[in-house]
Amino acid sequence: MKTVLDLLNTRPGLRRSVVLAVAVLMLSAAEAPALINVDFTPVDLYHRAEAAIFANVSPPGEQGRLALADISELKGDAPDDLRIRVDTDDQQVVDSIRSAIGDQPPARAIVLWGDFSGAAIGGQAAQSPTAMLHIGTTWFALYRENQGQYEIRPDAQGMTDPLDLQTVWAGSTVMLEECLRYIASDPRADIPVLAEVTWEDIEIIDDLPGPAAAMLAVDLAGDGTNSLIVASPAGDRLYRPADGSLRCATDETGLSSKSDLLTTGDFDGSGRIDLASWNTQSGKLTILLQQADGTFAGGASAEIDAPVTSLSPAYAGPDSPTAIIAGREGIPVRALLVDGQLEVTPIAEQSPAGERAGPCIVADFDGDGLPDVFQPTPSTALLYRGKADGTYAEPEKVAEGRWEELTAAVAGDFDQNGKLDVLLAGRDGVVLLTNEGGTFRNRTDETGELTYIPRPGISSADLADINNNGRLDMTLLYPRARPHVYFNRGFRCFGYALDLEDSLDYVDYDALDELEYGQTSGTFGDFTGNGGPDMAVATTENKLLLLRREDAGATLGLTVTASADVRGPATISAVDGRRPLGARLLLPGQPVLFGKTSRGPLDLTWRLPGGDEQTDREVVISPVRLELPAGEVRE
Repeated sequence: MKTVLDLLNTRPGLRRSVVLAVAVLMLSAAEAPALINVDFTPVDLYHRAEAAIFANVSPPGEQGRLALADISELKGDAPDDLRIRVDTDDQQVVDSIRSAIGDQPPARAIVLWGDFSGAAIGGQAAQSPTAMLHIGTTWFALYRENQGQYEIRPDAQGMTDPLDLQTVWAGSTVMLEECLRYIASDPRADIPVLAEVTWEDIEIIDDLPGPAAAMLAVDLAGDGTNSLIVASPAGDRLYRPADGSLRCATDETGLSSKSDLLTTGDFDGSGRIDLASWNTQSGKLTILLQQADGTFAGGASAEIDAPVTSLSPAYAGPDSPTAIIAGREGIPVRALLVDGQLEVTPIAEQSPAGERAGPCIVADFDGDGLPDVFQPTPSTALLYRGKADGTYAEPEKVAEGRWEELTAAVAGDFDQNGKLDVLLAGRDGVVLLTNEGGTFRNRTDETGELTYIPRPGISSADLADINNNGRLDMTLLYPRARPHVYFNRGFRCFGYALDLEDSLDYVDYDALDELEYGQTSGTFGDFTGNGGPDMAVATTENKLLLLRREDAGATLGLTVTASADVRGPATISAVDGRRPLGARLLLPGQPVLFGKTSRGPLDLTWRLPGGDEQTDREVVISPVRLELPAGEVRE
């Protein structure tokens, strides 16, 4: 059987990356999770299982017996009188069980019977377990005592996980349940173990005039061409695709702004994508109006009296053009162009937002079709719920935690349930908050390799389906290290893209040296026109680099673009056969990709700001683009 160790021995660059990752593990956690098993996935786990059940479990009671309730069978038949006992004299196992169940029982549990020896990495246990139990994020081995009764006990090495099933699934029980249900329903089900995509090369595109503060991939003309806009207080730059690369088109577009932040939308109702620019030095928000010939002209501006941390297009009511939400210290403000003037007003009267409030996200988080404003503060997160007239309710506390000095806040559906979650990144690393229906819960410790590999001091983050498999992946950028790319295994369980990292050993060394200086900002976008995301980054040495994703293989997918007629953020979801691909946050002029691993239909559901839910089916036989709201499909 080929194991992770075999893979490392045959791929030197990959081995080096793993060694670095393991070093991080050893420094960051006493009990570090294992690497992903490349030959035994949850698909194998399901098919090797003779029986599988779900249940709610409470802590050990009398004589160490676990209380199981609401048992349901996914596969096969469980024992009629199922009893699971913990040896109460073994404090290690007792503590592990109580920790896995948590302080708010009951917890969800999964029991699988079968021969899972194919998952073993390294040494074998003295006795093979009869079944495996999963609670929280922990696997436990079950040994048969007599008919219907099983005991949890450690193996010869003092571990409760002799088969190392943590390498098969390092996510949560709740998500593993969803994963197994998906596998049971779809004979073509797959759970990735690698990104299965590489960087073809890296090109040094340009010397930037100064540090890049932000980047956007924007379909400015509505023709499916992704331009790259680099925001910098030393002078913004605009690049257009040309022969598989990017060329500077700043002068020909008349773009003369200097920005710390940029966003897109039709702010004057002209039917064209405009830009909104924030400059910290001047303290002004300025509208840059796109003209009919594709050039930009400076429009109205307004002062904002606190440092701005984020800019987002926003719905301002059925009869208004797109507005702008500026996140800042204290209450966010809404800017709206009225009679040629930019009117700026706070979105609430009172708010507990602290002085170090992080960047805001504008999106429909509660599913009512109206965009809300999510604002993280150092000790909580606030949600200003959107109203039909484009105003906002007073804020509610929707999450608790500690996240300070944030550099990025992005929304994406990481568990494919149709609700937008939140990824926060900054000084202390990453935090993943799942959307529980308008409130949020920190689930970072349930995200596989995203739990322990990311370093502190993240400078920027972005999301995309990097490998065209329909799942939402991410990149984390660092000021003194290579970028980290994490592929989504599905159901908010992530793996570090070792094969993508390994491919950097075969690119231009000069460009690689520039990349390794560190990055200040970056973004994904299809800049080469092959139907898959490339990545543009700005380095700490003020170089603009283009990391071209390989052109061969999985480039099927549907790119969705919101035209200028979409007034603010929209949410769109897709289902590929029996597999939900989840929701994407769609901003005016900023495309999103739903990748596919095979030709066939995608079922889409979307809701434009203030509108009704709409559905459509598109058959994908090559890379195609769908433009909303008209729903026009283009090859």
